[in-house]
Amino acid sequence: MHNTVRKLSFKEAAAADEREWRNMSPEERLDQVQALRELYWEFKGEIRTGLQRVCQVLERK
Repeated sequence: MHNTVRKLSFKEAAAADEREWRNMSPEERLDQVQALRELYWEFKGEIRTGLQRVCQVLERK
């Protein structure tokens, strides 16, 4: 396996990130988002599974 490192400007990096996300399938994107969520929870010392369910009644008639 050969790794390549490139130095990019912030604008170029943002464009490369967008291209990468657009080339992923919806399933791959969801997997990546879940992996980022889990990394965040680990960093914060939280343990969670699944999506948080939030329901709020704004106006009741």
